[in-house]
Amino acid sequence: SLFPPLPGTLLPAYVLEGEPLAARCSVDGCSDCNITWYKNDSDKPVTTEEYSRIHQRNNLLWFIPANLEDSGFYRCVIQNPESSYNEVEVKVFKN
Repeated sequence: SLFPPLPGTLLPAYVLEGEPLAARCSVDGCSDCNITWYKNDSDKPVTTEEYSRIHQRNNLLWFIPANLEDSGFYRCVIQNPESSYNEVEVKVFKN
């Protein structure tokens, strides 16, 4: 990866299939940092279009609703002076 990982792993986000989920990227002392979300190793950012089922808004990654195939790792890249990233594992379960 081009960006160094942030220390500490974010807790996995668990959700039942068909339920909404907002996965959070925790950034200490960074209220106005520019954050971009990516799925797994994709270099294409998650869309910011709010009508899209999966979209990003600031430090939140929204799944409205979550599907089983959404399970996986999502990176939030923080554009601060040193550009770092954190990773959230999303786990979607069948009811």
